[in-house]
Amino acid sequence: MRYYRYYFLAALCVLTLSLAPPAVADEGVHLFILSGQSNMNGVKPEEVFIPAVEKRFGVDCVIVVKDSQGGQPIRRWDKGWNDEQNGVDVAIGDLYNRLIKKVKEAVAGRELKTVTFIWMQGERDAREGNASRYAESFQRVLQQIEEDLGHEGINYVIGRLNDFGMTHPEYPDWQPMREVQMELAGASKRGRWVDTDDLNDGVRSNGKYVENDLHLTVEGYRRFADRLANSTIELLQRTDIPYELVPELTPDHHRVRYDGSDMAGELRFAAQYTIWIPPSIKTLRGVIVHQHGCGAGSARSGLTGAFDLHWQALAAKHGCALLAATYEQPFDEDCHYWCEPREGSQATFQRALVDLGRQAGHPELATVPWALWGHSGGGYWVGNMLLLYPERVAAAWLQSGTALLTPFEEWPDALLTPLPEQGIEAPVMLCLGIEEGYRGDDGRFKHVWPRAKEFFTTLRAKGAPIGVAVDPLTGHGCGEQRYLAIPWFDACLSHRLGDGGEAVPWLAPLMGPGQPLPTATPAKAYPDEGAKAIWLPSAEVARIWTQFINGEKITDSSPPPPPTAAAIEGGVLAWQPHADLQSGISHFEIWRDGELVATVPKKPLNPRGRDIAQGLQYSDTPLLPLIPFRWSLKEGAAGDKATYSIVAVNTLGLKSDPIRVRR
Repeated sequence: MRYYRYYFLAALCVLTLSLAPPAVADEGVHLFILSGQSNMNGVKPEEVFIPAVEKRFGVDCVIVVKDSQGGQPIRRWDKGWNDEQNGVDVAIGDLYNRLIKKVKEAVAGRELKTVTFIWMQGERDAREGNASRYAESFQRVLQQIEEDLGHEGINYVIGRLNDFGMTHPEYPDWQPMREVQMELAGASKRGRWVDTDDLNDGVRSNGKYVENDLHLTVEGYRRFADRLANSTIELLQRTDIPYELVPELTPDHHRVRYDGSDMAGELRFAAQYTIWIPPSIKTLRGVIVHQHGCGAGSARSGLTGAFDLHWQALAAKHGCALLAATYEQPFDEDCHYWCEPREGSQATFQRALVDLGRQAGHPELATVPWALWGHSGGGYWVGNMLLLYPERVAAAWLQSGTALLTPFEEWPDALLTPLPEQGIEAPVMLCLGIEEGYRGDDGRFKHVWPRAKEFFTTLRAKGAPIGVAVDPLTGHGCGEQRYLAIPWFDACLSHRLGDGGEAVPWLAPLMGPGQPLPTATPAKAYPDEGAKAIWLPSAEVARIWTQFINGEKITDSSPPPPPTAAAIEGGVLAWQPHADLQSGISHFEIWRDGELVATVPKKPLNPRGRDIAQGLQYSDTPLLPLIPFRWSLKEGAAGDKATYSIVAVNTLGLKSDPIRVRR
């Protein structure tokens, strides 16, 4: 009975998807194959999994096939299983044949862009003591799928056995099987595993309450499907399509993309450049460049950099564009092919400025000054661009990375960059985490502090206005540096772009391990040896810098600006968000007739510091997909006469004036 019930669900899924209008064939579809035994039976893809992947990849770009049967060992999927070793009279490979027949019917005439095998099985094999043979068998199943579909590179997500049989005498291989499943997921960049230990306590489909059961609960199956979907989406973003899921452009955004080149001296990787231009601006005065770091994950985070409301606030104040690059670095390639500008990224970057300027109707973009921010490999890129093009740079922030002035034993072939003869006039800030060699740490990023110190002392001795900020709360991540970086850029651009006259700098001794934290004083009152001191562009930046290096929350007394263009249409309240220049935006409050009824987002998240409305990735950019700033009215409320208003709340809890919503 269980077989027919789940066969019907799988067949219905195939039928429904087969009847859907086809996507453009050349673009390909994402195929998701769900299979296994009883705990896969309980998953209803149409409830959670299918809506999630369709939302992420598009309704016409997804095919989901599910075929599962309870109580079955892996040999019913593995056609290469040697039955003599097991001695159990069970068919070999028949469930795989049934599964692949459905899959082929579902994908007939469609080009496959990606294939992901989602597997929840192992209970029967744990009972029979097959853990030692399981990994090899699972790999054969993957190979079968690859060969039958003619698709190289199968992604896979494994639901790990829950904690039911950890001490159960009838399941001798339960714990070894869990370990094998985790090892399989960790053996390839295409593998993931999903935890189910907390999904087997509660109410079963028969209404019975269970604890630590073999099977998942009703709610457990929904949460399991959600975890499978999220893990699958993350996996595809890391493997097959890390750079294709780009945010939709607004009227104020523009994007160009260039293929990589095999020619010497040209950029090896494909590259995308996205730019935001403040609305209604007539002539740009500069461009703020937000540059991601090394690795495919960091590179992918660059896709959202130009959509960051906080950095947009800085750009808008100074009449600048905001640009974020994404160098499409494959997982197995070295990032120096883009972060070393002389490998072609300097030319491609400048080509993008020309093309984006032409596309946006702002040809001046090709010649305006650059305000550069870069993290890790992006800091290396920014440091080199500063030394190679000192006349173009208005200000430069190097986060956890610098250009190399002397040979580096861990990178013996790296190009060194000499100091320009005319010196450096642009303000520079070197920011790093305390765990990056500052305390003598012997970790992966132990070189960051010694290289930063060398860069600082060399440039400062030549009169460059350069500072250092060590974050006591982070390692190689960006942490909360934006609450110092954005005010620092604000002060520097005010002087460099002619808004605020000459800088009135403050100075402080260079900090060092085991020494008291330095205190900043006005440059005029600073004692001798000022040429060795940290340079800060203003008293306000000195105040913020002091709080930052002491690990204190950076204070701010200014409320955020209210949102604009708030309106209700079709039962949906939408608005144009704006960020507080000093403290960004945490969330928006929705008020109905004087009563708080919702916040957007419902729960702002940021594991790296203050909660931020758009979330925050490792390289200091918003989460992907972007958080939508809209709210659906309750059913029947679209036609009511209530008065709605919206309030912006910054990351310190300060609130804007309410803005009334028009109908």
